[in-house]
Amino acid sequence: MLIRFRCYQCQHLFGIGDEAADRHVDCPSCGRTLQVPKRDGFASPARTPHPARDRGLLAACEALGQVPPPRSRPERPDKKSSLKRALAEIATLTPPAVENANEEATEPSAAGNNIHRPRSRARQMAFIASVYLLAGVVGYYSGMPGTDGSAPVPREVAAAPALAADLLQPPVNPESASPVISGRVRYRTETGQLVADNGSLILFFPDSPPGDEPPSSTPLSLTDLDADQKRLQMLIHALGGEFAHVDSEGNYSLSLPRVGTYHAFVFSENAALVPQMTAETRDVLSRYFAKPEEFIASRRVQTQLVEIKPENGRAIDIDLERS
Repeated sequence: MLIRFRCYQCQHLFGIGDEAADRHVDCPSCGRTLQVPKRDGFASPARTPHPARDRGLLAACEALGQVPPPRSRPERPDKKSSLKRALAEIATLTPPAVENANEEATEPSAAGNNIHRPRSRARQMAFIASVYLLAGVVGYYSGMPGTDGSAPVPREVAAAPALAADLLQPPVNPESASPVISGRVRYRTETGQLVADNGSLILFFPDSPPGDEPPSSTPLSLTDLDADQKRLQMLIHALGGEFAHVDSEGNYSLSLPRVGTYHAFVFSENAALVPQMTAETRDVLSRYFAKPEEFIASRRVQTQLVEIKPENGRAIDIDLERS
C-alpha cells in the first residue's frame, strides 16, 4: 500500500510504500528533509532540541552578559577653549557705574571739558582692570606666571660649580692610562701562506711588577690554562697581566693596566716547538709559570718583548713559524 503526500515547500507529490512510514526523506525537487506520514495520516511529533550539556559554558555566558560596559574617561577641559571662554566673558563686561558721574555732569562749570572727565576716568579704570584680568588669565592657563622672573637663575648658578669642578681637576697622567692593544696572530703554512691562528691564547705580563717588587700571587700551572674563563682571568690579573683569545680572522684586542714593557706569550698548536730552553727564556717563564720545563715540553709557546708607550693604542702583529 502506498502512502501519498506532498512536500509542504514545493508541493512535490510523493508515493512511498508503507514500510517507509515515519521515516525521513529528502525532497528531490527542493532538497527539504521531510518526514513520511504514518498510515493514519499523522506524523510523529517534531524532535525537541536537546538541552545544552556544558553547564560551565552556560554559566560563563550568563556571567559575561552581566558584566557592565567599560567606563569612559571623562574629557579633560581644553586650555584653548577655557581661554576663549574667559576672553568672551571679559568682552561682555561693562564698565562699573559711577554714582557721582551724573551729579558732576549736571553741575555748572566754567570749562566745558570737566563735564566728561568722570566718565572718561571710569572707562580708563575699567580698561586697566580688564588688561590686568586678561594678563592673569593668560598667565594662569599658560603655566608661566609673569611675576616669577627668577626661574632661569638657578640653572646658571647650578652650572657654574660644575664648570669650576671640571677646571680644577688635575690632568690625567699618561703613564697611568690604560692602553688598548690590538693586532693579529698568524702562522705560516708549509706553502708559505700566512693563515689566521684561530683559537690561540695570547698573554701579556709586565717585565717588572709595579714598584720593582716580585708578584705576590702563585705562578700559573698547566691546569690553570685549561680552567674556565673567570678563574683564568682572576689568576692573570693577580700577576698584573691580561689575556685574549684570537678569533677566526686572527684578530685580538685587550686593555693593559698601564704602559711599560711587557712579555707577550702566544700559546698555539701551530707554533714551532722550542728545541732547547735558554737560561733567559727559563728566567722569563719562571716569573709567571710554575715548572717552565713542563710548559716547553707540552705546549707550543712563543715569547716576545713588547714596549708599550703612553699612546691611545698600538697594533701588534705576531707571525709564528710552524715546525
